[in-house]
Amino acid sequence: MAQARFLIDSRPVVRTGTDAVSGERVGWRLVGANNRELGRGVPRFAEEQACREAVLRLRADMARAVVTVHRVQPGAMWAWRIAVDEVAAAASGRAYRRQRECQYNLAQFLAGVLLAELPRREPEFAQPPAEGPTGPAVAAPDAAGRGGAGGRPPGNRGAEAVAVLR
Repeated sequence: MAQARFLIDSRPVVRTGTDAVSGERVGWRLVGANNRELGRGVPRFAEEQACREAVLRLRADMARAVVTVHRVQPGAMWAWRIAVDEVAAAASGRAYRRQRECQYNLAQFLAGVLLAELPRREPEFAQPPAEGPTGPAVAAPDAAGRGGAGGRPPGNRGAEAVAVLR
């Protein structure tokens, strides 16, 4: 499996009523080389560090993991779930029409969780650009007269500006 990696994401949570909660919850996903989700963490965390520790804990506890492939709706879709010490740790990111597709995706997840790049502490675009004497550093023009990276400054990643945490 080529370059599976963990991504850390943060989602706002707003609940009203007797258990009113607001703020952000942090979770993780494992994606393959083609950026398709292989699986995700079941619990959400209040802090990013706790989420990172859960990724490391899952990786260390895979020998004790209990894997379940189950039907989401009777006769309809299939999904998988992983529990460690009877606590849900990971689940499929979607449901599958066929049981064999679900099992194949589970095998990809199991291989990926052991080999995947661990999340970095800072996203790639969080690093400030190097400052030159007259402002931000820009790559020297190439033979065609364009700046480095196809005419873009090195810090500009365009569509690649998604927080990829390795």
